[in-house]
Amino acid sequence: FGLRRFKGDDRCPACNGNSGWCGAYPDGNFLCMRFLRDACAVPSGWTPLNLEDARAKFSGGNTAGVVFARADGNGAPADPAAIARYQAKRDKLKRSQEQFRAREIEKVRFIWNTAITGADHERLHRYFAHRGVRVADLPDGKLPATLRYVYELEHYNEDKKRTVRPGLIGMMKNHRGEVVCIQRIYLDSAGDGKAPDLDDCKKMRGSPAGAACRLGPLSSSGVLLICEGIETGVALLAAVKGRAAVWCV
Repeated sequence: FGLRRFKGDDRCPACNGNSGWCGAYPDGNFLCMRFLRDACAVPSGWTPLNLEDARAKFSGGNTAGVVFARADGNGAPADPAAIARYQAKRDKLKRSQEQFRAREIEKVRFIWNTAITGADHERLHRYFAHRGVRVADLPDGKLPATLRYVYELEHYNEDKKRTVRPGLIGMMKNHRGEVVCIQRIYLDSAGDGKAPDLDDCKKMRGSPAGAACRLGPLSSSGVLLICEGIETGVALLAAVKGRAAVWCV
């Protein structure tokens, strides 16, 4: 069964240790997986109890708190208060992650909606020409509407230092058609390529899981090409000439 490592302030609800290998189950059951000589101090003759055996042996199928079983079938229950504390901590972390994700998606939509310059900006033509792709070779001779040019795109390095560069952004939607992420490419303020002074001139922001930058609708052929990166996607779009749809992840 799946194991997890308890570290730092994260304590095993069975043994209250933080260096043990323990099992955590979606239904709230915990099975301590430490053996003799380790932090849980398992008495001699006790063995780990798997979930199926626990359901069969204890509390009419309720395995909450069952950790170890003796050969004679007796169990060692975990502290219910410790389990409750662990579950509350886990739920708090989950809520925090969901709130952070919602804030990031809100910021992504703001950036996209305020990038009023469309895809056919001359600077983007120069960038893709620099990459070896002529916009004239794309369907209708235009860049996809899911790409936009931003005059001033914020960039933060590892030290949280803020700089501003022109940039290309690609809108990414999830399976429900909601804007949840953007791909960002920071461009050279003077030349035609990417910003030469930035080590990380390509970034994502938002929630990219399950999302894609759709470079046009599905084609009548029913063929969909999935690729990594906007530049690769635009190059594929120019090559297939409308015979397939291209989405970037």
